[in-house]
Amino acid sequence: MIFFWGWGMVYLTVFFKKSSGEIIRTEKNKYVASRVALRRFLGVDDVSDIGVTYLEGVDELAGEGWRVIQPPHGGKVVVTKDGLNLSEEVAIEKARKYIGKNDVVHVQFEGGMGDYLLQCDALRHAVREYSKKEFVCYVDPTRVCLLEKVDLPSCVKFVSGTIREKEYVDMRKITGMDYFHPPAGKAYTYGVLLGFRHDIGFCRIVLPSHLVSWAMEERARILQGDGFLVALHWQSGQPANAKSWFWEKVEQFTERIGEEGGKVVVLGGYGEKVETKVKGLFQRQGVLSWEQVAAMVGASDVVVAIDSAIMHIALRMSKPIVSLWGPTSKEWILPHFAKHVPIEGACSKRPCGRYNCVGRECMGKIEVDSVIKSVLMVISGQSGILWDKY
Repeated sequence: MIFFWGWGMVYLTVFFKKSSGEIIRTEKNKYVASRVALRRFLGVDDVSDIGVTYLEGVDELAGEGWRVIQPPHGGKVVVTKDGLNLSEEVAIEKARKYIGKNDVVHVQFEGGMGDYLLQCDALRHAVREYSKKEFVCYVDPTRVCLLEKVDLPSCVKFVSGTIREKEYVDMRKITGMDYFHPPAGKAYTYGVLLGFRHDIGFCRIVLPSHLVSWAMEERARILQGDGFLVALHWQSGQPANAKSWFWEKVEQFTERIGEEGGKVVVLGGYGEKVETKVKGLFQRQGVLSWEQVAAMVGASDVVVAIDSAIMHIALRMSKPIVSLWGPTSKEWILPHFAKHVPIEGACSKRPCGRYNCVGRECMGKIEVDSVIKSVLMVISGQSGILWDKY
């Protein structure tokens, strides 16, 4: 080993030059709370080019060639000149040590429902990686109903609430790691936290027949005859954050889809309904359970979605997807085997990862014409969309 594996509260503080990534100093268990503290500790007046990052589970760096890089998304990463990612090595070693000595593996989930499904993808592979293990996953109680419809084996169980175990796999650690891993996407880093590096196939959502029947009845009520149904998710957060499209474009899209024989059902969260006079626009935000949302996705002919849980649900139900990308990127989020029609907003600053951008220039550049064209391609079967890996 070229570094020492430490556990518990051990961490290494790494001081580096922002301009070059050169590591200028390391200290064990040294937390630097401010720029003033940084100047005082290093004994220099100018710290504008000096950055600090922390490596949990590392006591010291040995050998030469280490440097710090900042990937497009995620935390700062310490790597060798050959590209070895120290944070990933530590996470893999720690996970394998913990999982290897326990028959029951406790896992704390993190993020939104879309992140949950990516973690399910990683768990699906973990079950094969570690035979004869039971995985107990701690999750948001409102999401258990849908997670139990994911086609994971019986050795994976979902428990409401926050973990109380002293040792566990903490998926929240992803916030300090690099998850820019094209072509595998964010699921790759969830896999790292479970102790492996592999391409990860995606899970499937399998709904009971009564939910499928309910959704098909809802579809019939909306269409009132022939035509096609578009499930649309346009808003992230309340109020809308930078991943969101624009309501006026939703209305224009609905009117244009109506001219082509289609209708639109809008999915989303509580408080997202908007007053509208547009015909053929059916709002179901905030009134459906996660199971019912998935059922409506399944009953649609095509899904138009921003980077959101709805997009991830559609992927795992083998539905055609037209995805809309602004501050985030499909290379960060989606696994490479998800073949769909992505539309990216034209902005020189994207993908920036900033959800608090007020102007939302990137999403504003996604034109209704482009979305309509992509939807009609999908409906006519000319898009070449395939789902070829499970």
